[in-house]
Amino acid sequence: MQTLLDSLLPLWGTCEHEGKSVISAVFPYLLPEEYYAGRNVSRYAVVRDYHDICGTRLERACALLHAAFPGEEFHWHCDSTSLPEVELAIKAGLGVRGKHNLLITKEYGSWVFLGGISASHHPLGAAAPAPQGGHLDKSDILSINSQNKLAASSGCPPWGAGAKRRGGVRRAADLSALTDLHCQRCNACIYACPAGALRTDGFNKAKCLSFITQKKGTLTPEETALLRRAGTVWGCDLCQEACPRNRNARIEPLPEFLIDPIARITKNTPLAGRAYAWRGERVIKRNILLSPPPLQSPQNPPP
Repeated sequence: MQTLLDSLLPLWGTCEHEGKSVISAVFPYLLPEEYYAGRNVSRYAVVRDYHDICGTRLERACALLHAAFPGEEFHWHCDSTSLPEVELAIKAGLGVRGKHNLLITKEYGSWVFLGGISASHHPLGAAAPAPQGGHLDKSDILSINSQNKLAASSGCPPWGAGAKRRGGVRRAADLSALTDLHCQRCNACIYACPAGALRTDGFNKAKCLSFITQKKGTLTPEETALLRRAGTVWGCDLCQEACPRNRNARIEPLPEFLIDPIARITKNTPLAGRAYAWRGERVIKRNILLSPPPLQSPQNPPP
């Protein structure tokens, strides 16, 4: 079971939420830089719609779990429910929350999509990867619970019962590994935000450039000017580009994300199969008219 899930979920872990078992998973999407030449959309929108790609993998994982636990129900989610996906990933030991409110993983930085699987009851202890491989028995679960309590008392997030990465299962000796990911005194993302949406005391969604690109109707003069300066049609990556934890992020996207990436969209770009399709043609065309120049990364200034 572990091997089969690993083939579908590159990085995953288990936790409890409201008395039920949850598998939390992250899906890396960062492509080699040449794929982003001239882009005017956020990196996550360059690839095909993550709801479809990640959803297909999660649906297949559900089928495996159904076969292993025929009396249980399993439901997948990927930015499609009210479940707190960042919090679940933290509880499962997959990363920490950055000051930009995104999950930061040790392997892929914050260049990941989140998703997971919820069980109708609580059968996943036996399906989760064990510290030495195989299935978890009662003593393993008790040991993991005690390790998580130790991690919580030391201020380090627990790895979760099934935290898994390529290269092996995370063990108790790794409990302190995520402390290096915490932002501490770093405010790089806050300083990089062009609209002041990120603050040390919280996040103002209404000011976020990514949110503004998704707004319907007429934008305010301030919002219009912001889009013109940024040159973006959809989304914003400035806070992630500024994050030190993303400098050495592993470039290991799902193979599906290498199929038909579109870095620069125009009024003739088909919306079907893209993460921005849900907002509709009118908003996208408005943003294209407002944002003609290519999006330039501060780390890769124009010559």
